[in-house]
Amino acid sequence: MRVNQLSKLIVINGVSSVAFYFLVRYYAGSNLFSYPLHRLLHISGAVVYLGNIVFTGMWMLRAELSGLPAAIYFASMTVSRFDTYFTKPGVLFVAVNGVLLAATRQGGPYKTGWIASSLVLFSLAGVIWVVFLSRYQRELGELSQKLMETAEKPSKEFIQTLHRWYCWGVIAIILSLFALVLMILKPHVS
Repeated sequence: MRVNQLSKLIVINGVSSVAFYFLVRYYAGSNLFSYPLHRLLHISGAVVYLGNIVFTGMWMLRAELSGLPAAIYFASMTVSRFDTYFTKPGVLFVAVNGVLLAATRQGGPYKTGWIASSLVLFSLAGVIWVVFLSRYQRELGELSQKLMETAEKPSKEFIQTLHRWYCWGVIAIILSLFALVLMILKPHVS
C-alpha cells in the first residue's frame, strides 16, 4: 500500500513539476494577474490551508474527548470533506501563486534560499499527507462508520489510528508553520 501511494506521489510530483515549469516559463514574462493579486491569492491559500489543517485536528480531538459515536463519525467525515473543499484548494493557491511570484520577482523558486527552504518544508508536509494522513483518514472513516453501527465506545484500533493521525498531522502542521515563518521573515538561507 505504501509503495503504491509513494508511486502516486512521485508521478503527481513529476507531472506538477513539469506543469509548473511550463506555467512559469510561459507566464513569467507576462502578467497573468497583477503581482498584488498573485500575492493575495498566495496568502489567502496559506490562511485557508493552515487554518483547515489546524482546526480539523481540533474537531477530531473534541469528538474523541466526547466519546460519542455520532460526534466521532461526523468529525471524521467532516475532516475528509474539508480536505477536499479547503486543504486541497489552499495547497493549489499556495503552490501555483508562490511559484509565479518567485518566478517574476526572485528569478525562480530555487534561486532564493528562504523560498527554496519553504518549498522543501511545504513539500515534506505534502508527502506526509499523501503517505500517512490520507490513509489514516480513510481508515478513521471506515472505523467510525463501524462505531456508528455498533454504538459502542471507540475500539483500540480506532484510538491507535487516530493517535497516529494526530502525530503525523502535528508534524505536517509544524513543517507548514516553519515554511510560513520563512516566508514572512525571509532570512538569508544559503
